[in-house]
Amino acid sequence: MSIERIAQIAGVSKATVSRAINNPSIVKPETVEKVNKALEEISYKPRIKKTLSVNIYFNKISLVIHSSVLQPHSFYFTIYEHLKNEAKKFGLTIETIIMRSDNEISSAIKKVKNSETVIIAGITNTELNNIAFELNIPTVMINCFDDLMRLSSISPDYELGGYLLGKATVNNGYRKPKILTTIPRLTIQQRVDGFFRAMKMEEISFEYARDVIDIRTYADTTTLELMNNDTAGQDFGSSLIMDKIVESGVFDDCDVVFCICDLMAISLIQSLKSKNISVPKDIAVVGFDDLEISSLVTPSLTTIRPAYESLAKSAIYKLIHLSNDVQEPTVRSYTEVSYIERKSL
Repeated sequence: MSIERIAQIAGVSKATVSRAINNPSIVKPETVEKVNKALEEISYKPRIKKTLSVNIYFNKISLVIHSSVLQPHSFYFTIYEHLKNEAKKFGLTIETIIMRSDNEISSAIKKVKNSETVIIAGITNTELNNIAFELNIPTVMINCFDDLMRLSSISPDYELGGYLLGKATVNNGYRKPKILTTIPRLTIQQRVDGFFRAMKMEEISFEYARDVIDIRTYADTTTLELMNNDTAGQDFGSSLIMDKIVESGVFDDCDVVFCICDLMAISLIQSLKSKNISVPKDIAVVGFDDLEISSLVTPSLTTIRPAYESLAKSAIYKLIHLSNDVQEPTVRSYTEVSYIERKSL
């Protein structure tokens, strides 16, 4: 019996019939009752959906992860905790390989060669990617990418996050924004691009050369080396030079600053407060990552929250599919993000 006939008997549209059958909670109770009576009249029997079962052909995941995982409540610590929880649901164990510097790559590669499956989180190393690809080890990258896209990767939708922050600043009446950023790797550049897109769509005056500030330009030689090697800390070394940046007067002509991570934003707030510059009265500040500390600082930080649980689930599901099918497509996928408004905006 066709859906058209059911709709005719119930006196509703075909779309309403579909909703009443598949998602009755969004349909008025009286309408659901009409549809159910029509179904009874024609002795309707729902079609049983077939499910696809997938076997798990491995017991252990080798997790090669950024060294900031050692710092509680950091971005990678949060990802690690969610990965552990998801792995446990499938009876899987995780072997953690912490990368503190590129000097440890040989040791990491040796372990990866003997791995059943691999997750690479926050580590960009061509040699490591080459080994995983050449040995055909089921591998998923989180928050980093293989430039040749031979390995699947999953990241938060950073561009959307930047866009949501940009829209929020405009909606709150701010018109003179600046961005505080650092090394232009893809996961960072996407945040900047999203914010820039929002400014363009809202017709707000915004120029890269004038309004995007790379903190590295204020660093001395030693600090710059740490920054470029990604060993300057979770805040990209911003706390080491933030007072110098603020004292330069670069924020004198702006009313809101988007920092590309929460810890950089917190460093900025602390520096501004030490100079009796009120946040958000004098300058608003927004961040990205929604770390636990972001709700505890004063003022609490407006930010973007990645879906950490979705990142972990997606990575492990992809590993399972890769272990079942060597021809599983290589994808670069993004998980949802959400805007969290607090007191700094």
